[in-house]
Amino acid sequence: MRKGILDHIIMQIIVFVFFVTMLFLVIDYFNIARVQNLLDTIAQQGARMVSLDRTLTQVSNMINANKTNYFLAVNSSDIICTTTGSSSQVNFIARGDYNTSLSTFGNSGVVTVVSRSTAYNEVNSSDLNCTISLIQG
Repeated sequence: MRKGILDHIIMQIIVFVFFVTMLFLVIDYFNIARVQNLLDTIAQQGARMVSLDRTLTQVSNMINANKTNYFLAVNSSDIICTTTGSSSQVNFIARGDYNTSLSTFGNSGVVTVVSRSTAYNEVNSSDLNCTISLIQG
């Protein structure tokens, strides 16, 4: 009879650990999705502002207004734009790292989230490629 009680307690501990692990995985996945949504917004707004010939200072102010406290403040020097080709596109790539509480996502728990948005260049016919890497605060 004691062996059955001990097996039942061990089974309950294993089930409890499983549910707690799943809870943390769901919370981490939700936070990664939230960071992805934030970077999507930043990339879309950044591409639109650059396509309308706004200054990089105005773009960095927009990013600082939209970002959460998870990332550090952005300066205009953090946005790198290069001009190539003549397809009248503005590509804006926003990168950010999210540190998970579990290392199941690989790379020691660091997940790199990348978002890219493209807009029509309304100022001239050149290709603009802008990149920003948001740093965790």
